[in-house]
Amino acid sequence: MGKLGSSRGTEMGVISEHSAGKRRSFSPERETYSAPPSDLQPFPLFILTFAMARLSGLQRDVLSLYRKCLREIRNKPEDSRINFKKYARAEFQKHLSVNKKDFSTIEYLLRKGNRQLELYSTPGIRNIR
Repeated sequence: MGKLGSSRGTEMGVISEHSAGKRRSFSPERETYSAPPSDLQPFPLFILTFAMARLSGLQRDVLSLYRKCLREIRNKPEDSRINFKKYARAEFQKHLSVNKKDFSTIEYLLRKGNRQLELYSTPGIRNIR
C-alpha cells in the first residue's frame, strides 16, 4: 500500500486511500473503489451487480434441473457425453421463448424434464441421438 491519503491508478479507476481508518473508497461517478483493506482483489462492479440478482422460484427450479442434467451426464460413458449434453442444451433452448409469467407451461415443462431426466439416468441408456 502507498502512503495515507495517496491515490493510484488501476484498470477500473482510481483507488484512494484515506487516513481515516486506512479505508479505500469507491464512487461510480469518480470510478474509484471502496472496501476495507484486505488481501482480496476487488470485484468489477458488473460482477457484483450480476451476483445480487434475485431469481424467482421457478427460475431456480429450471436452473436446478439443468444442473442435475449436467451432473447426470458425468455418469454416462465418455464417448456419448457430448450427445447427452447437446440433447439437454437443445431441449432447454427449444423453450427459451416461453413467457416467464406462463407458470402452468413452465411447471409442465419442469415435470416433463424431471421425468426425462429420470428416464435417461438409468444405467441401461448408454447413448442418445
